[in-house]
Amino acid sequence: MRKVRVSIVIALLTLSALAGLQGWSYTAGEGVAASALRLSGTTGQEALNIVSLAGKDIDIGNNGPATAAILDTPRMLAVDSGGNVYVADVARVWRIDHATGIISTVLGTGSAGMGGDGVATESAINIAFQVSLDGPNTLYVSETTNNRIRRVDLSTNTVTTIIGTGDAGLPTYGQQTSGQKITNPFGVFVHRVSADQAWLYFTDGGTRAVSKIDLSVGQPTSGQIILVAGGNGNGFSGDGGPATAAKFANPRSVSVDNNGLVWIADTNNSRLRMIDAAGIINTVAGTGVSGDTGDEGLATSANIGFPFGLAFDPANNVYVTTLNGVRRIDSAGYIHAFAGNPLVAGFSGNNGPALDAKETMALGVAYDSTSGKVFISESSNHCVRSVDTIGPDAGIIKQVAGNPILDPGGARARCQNLRHAWLRSR
Repeated sequence: MRKVRVSIVIALLTLSALAGLQGWSYTAGEGVAASALRLSGTTGQEALNIVSLAGKDIDIGNNGPATAAILDTPRMLAVDSGGNVYVADVARVWRIDHATGIISTVLGTGSAGMGGDGVATESAINIAFQVSLDGPNTLYVSETTNNRIRRVDLSTNTVTTIIGTGDAGLPTYGQQTSGQKITNPFGVFVHRVSADQAWLYFTDGGTRAVSKIDLSVGQPTSGQIILVAGGNGNGFSGDGGPATAAKFANPRSVSVDNNGLVWIADTNNSRLRMIDAAGIINTVAGTGVSGDTGDEGLATSANIGFPFGLAFDPANNVYVTTLNGVRRIDSAGYIHAFAGNPLVAGFSGNNGPALDAKETMALGVAYDSTSGKVFISESSNHCVRSVDTIGPDAGIIKQVAGNPILDPGGARARCQNLRHAWLRSR
């Protein structure tokens, strides 16, 4: 018999963890549908404790079929060279085995906390937001609420803190990461240039900056943190100039394309921005207006809504999650619908055309070069699904892990209602 320990109500939240806009609070005893959510009207330190009645102490499905597991609020994804999928969740990072479909924990205990370095599956974490692989056995994880970035050695089940002390603060650029503070790291991405040279990019929610850590061996800057873009306060500016002079509004993810160019999801500006080889930044998708327009036209003329995740395929098509769907920007700069409808939330469509499916809060996206599948995490649907891009099932969406139907009308449904109320109140 499966046992579940359910916490009462941890109702501070965040949709700042999802869209990162206004702060808000929930008062116990208020009705969920109407008065549960109150916007404060001011932007304070983001309270990144996801509203959840269940999930902090849940261990249903661990080491079993991924489709039978209960996920909390899955965020960003990564896929390794063997097709195994890694999923950042509230209090753990999951691994879905490509060959068997079995899901297991590689970091965290399932109960949110502030664990130390050592055994990865015994170290508590709090709001794992994004994951990125560096080879087959090294996984980097941004731990948003705990203000740190961790490195997991998958071959030895050990975890090490790369930067962050647990306390929020500002880093000193040009210095070693040891002892340095950061604030609410969100996106992380490893760009390996060669066997001896690599960079760990990350977005900092406190400074609205994109930074990188030199992972190289034997270089003058090895182990140092370097400013890449932003850090100039919240807003929008800087296109056509140096990225270090630009402003962002809650950048949530960062990635590097096949040409070595840095892409940033400037989430609350509803834009994708790119830094070229000369360090100049420009908008490559979005107009600054949230929406879902412009399909089959230039991405720079399209409205996109709160982009979060980014993933590139070998042809340099970029897949981007926008609210309740995924859009694709081809290498020529044209944008296309790919899955779901960004403006319509729901859960439907398994084993049918992805364009007809309904998704809710699609956050993470990852491309699997071994199979041609695009994996999508749906945070408010508590699941991961995939869409084939090649073969006889091209364009078909399928269930991979989790399922909102496993908890109908339960804790996650109430959590989802809160998030939808937040969006309607904006």
